[in-house]
Amino acid sequence: MDKGTYTGRRVDFASYATSCFNPFLFSAADGLSGCGASALGLLTGIPPANFAAKMPDKHYPDEFMLRSLRRLGFRVLRLTQCNLSHNTAGVHARHVLLLSQLYRENEATWIVLFNGICYHNFDVYSLEVLSFINKPLLSAYVVFHAKWQTITSAPTKPLRRPTAARGGVSWASIRKAGFASRVM
Repeated sequence: MDKGTYTGRRVDFASYATSCFNPFLFSAADGLSGCGASALGLLTGIPPANFAAKMPDKHYPDEFMLRSLRRLGFRVLRLTQCNLSHNTAGVHARHVLLLSQLYRENEATWIVLFNGICYHNFDVYSLEVLSFINKPLLSAYVVFHAKWQTITSAPTKPLRRPTAARGGVSWASIRKAGFASRVM
């Protein structure tokens, strides 16, 4: 993970928090496309084979991953040691993280992490305490998309109470107040 610098503004990590993340899980056969394609498929819903066709050597550099996500409307923020330690409220379980780890000798892998759950080549497992010691991070990103926010169905203005017509509530006053429609 890059050290970064302390210059510039502090990052508002709260704007990247996710309230409704639904990963797209494809079949295990799609994991043969490579971990980068699997991570992109999991985040975007696009089949991993589409990304694998663009990278025949199955090596997915950071630039390709970021360009692919940004082209599809995702916001991506690179995490550095400085922008994490420069904030009082950092990254938490409600952030979707895209991580590159040194998995084996001279071999990196991409994983997606959300709410303590790791997604790697469409295998799903809980995060172990020593995961980042035994497989150190090469790069880390917070990923966000507007579709991951819940939409509140609360009305923008309060509904009017139906008025009483001659000591009772009429059907017309209920419909006028917005509590019922003619279609009902």
